[in-house]
Amino acid sequence: MLASEIIRRARSLADIANSDYISHEDETESLYESYKDVYSEILNQSDDYYLITVILNTSTATKLGNSEWELTIPADVSKIRFLDYKSGDQWVSMVKFGTDQRNDNAGACRYRWRGDKLWLIGAQSGGLPPQIRLCYYPPAVKPSVPETALAYYLAYTPAQLATITSPFYFVQPNANNDLATDYLLYILGGITILLDSVRLGTHVTLYTGTGLSQVKYYAGYVYYLKGGDIYRAATDFASTLVPTMITAVGTIVSYTIADNVIYYSTASLSFTCTLAGAGAAQVQAFATRDMYNLGTTFIRVSTGFIYANSVTTAIAATSLAWDGTAILYLTSAFTIRRYLSATDDTLLYAGILSLGPWAADRIPVQDMEYHVSALSSLPDTDLEYPSNAAYEVTAYQSAIDYKRKAQGDTTALELRLAKLKDRMSDELRRDDYQPEHRVNENRQAGWNY
Repeated sequence: MLASEIIRRARSLADIANSDYISHEDETESLYESYKDVYSEILNQSDDYYLITVILNTSTATKLGNSEWELTIPADVSKIRFLDYKSGDQWVSMVKFGTDQRNDNAGACRYRWRGDKLWLIGAQSGGLPPQIRLCYYPPAVKPSVPETALAYYLAYTPAQLATITSPFYFVQPNANNDLATDYLLYILGGITILLDSVRLGTHVTLYTGTGLSQVKYYAGYVYYLKGGDIYRAATDFASTLVPTMITAVGTIVSYTIADNVIYYSTASLSFTCTLAGAGAAQVQAFATRDMYNLGTTFIRVSTGFIYANSVTTAIAATSLAWDGTAILYLTSAFTIRRYLSATDDTLLYAGILSLGPWAADRIPVQDMEYHVSALSSLPDTDLEYPSNAAYEVTAYQSAIDYKRKAQGDTTALELRLAKLKDRMSDELRRDDYQPEHRVNENRQAGWNY
């Protein structure tokens, strides 16, 4: 079940479905705490649902002394379930040694867990076994939860919506230093630059001209493209703009502002210049759009693919944004994906016509009917449990947290939560063919640790 679905259920249980006194941070932290409680209970039931198995090569071990070594284990080991070592063609259970046995040199290989390493003593024929099999539980991962979408342009007709271009979302602190104010720049009909805010409920016309495109905001200035050149004007978010042309190129087709510089592209070359348009210098020998400089690497969209410098990533995209960690990109199938690595390429949204630059964990988009929103760029974690009751336990615990913050009565929710926990415990004992009676898993008696 998705994290957002659990939160919606928790809000419903707490009777605050549309209330804003529970912040996004409240939702995320409460869900994380509830998830960790359930996760811990599942582990305590000896359920191996989350078990990870790795084979450790002991040739990388560091020798500490006679028949004593240290071996690095994965960084995400939270709890060791089983530990075995290879003896010939057979796996043999490894036991934990007592602290009073730490200087014993004889016997089979034994261990203690110390920091991010296994402390090993004993040996086979004077050396470590070639392989160690580690079965462990990783820590509970903090869920990611998308924020509620901000919707703009609710008063426009369908015909007007179709003429909206280059939506650009950004936030600004306010005088009270509480919630930052949301703003969305856009161009209507190619002639009018407007600025809307959901939080303020404002709708401001900033400028009217001709042939306007690609409006952006950066460090107190509104920028836009006209006639192949970039213009900018200082703004107080209310007064009419007084623009100045800051380039004299005449052939600019796209530009990106990031890291206090402007990256712009002609039909065949890409350049950089200052925020005031000075110091133009070529940076790439090809046309680009949505260019970002990651240290020594330029990521960009060119010829329908995302490139890192001059090397294609083979990721097909029509536009991209950079959130400081991951690439957010729009595909020709009208989907937005979040790319972190070759094994972490997550679908965020479908049915999206255009994608704007990332800001404050949001991306401005237009859907297939030209409606514009600032959508959360955070992925929606899919929490997987071996018990259906676990989802309900998580939702009820979060609902109790919400009620408690509002100083409401949590009695009914707590009574129901207790019953759900009992049901979850019963569901976790689903393997009745060979029930397990927990005993000391170390069959060598007399060792204390």
